[in-house]
Amino acid sequence: LALIFACTRRVLEADQYVHEGSWKTSWHPRMLLGSDLHGSTLGVVGAGRIGSKLARIAKTLGVRVIYYDPYQNVELEAEG
Repeated sequence: LALIFACTRRVLEADQYVHEGSWKTSWHPRMLLGSDLHGSTLGVVGAGRIGSKLARIAKTLGVRVIYYDPYQNVELEAEG
């Protein structure tokens, strides 16, 4: 989940930008704004303990969750 946040908020790009010193010459407030997770879709492979927990957290953020697992996870599907 932390990696998803880092990618959507462009954390790595911002870190490199600051370390290179580029912010001193060409910075503006909306430059590295990133995107919002709300309304996006997350695919989860494996709906076991970890995958189910990730899906629940993502759903609270307004993310549509689809999953693949050889066994149907009725509890995960019942949550919405």
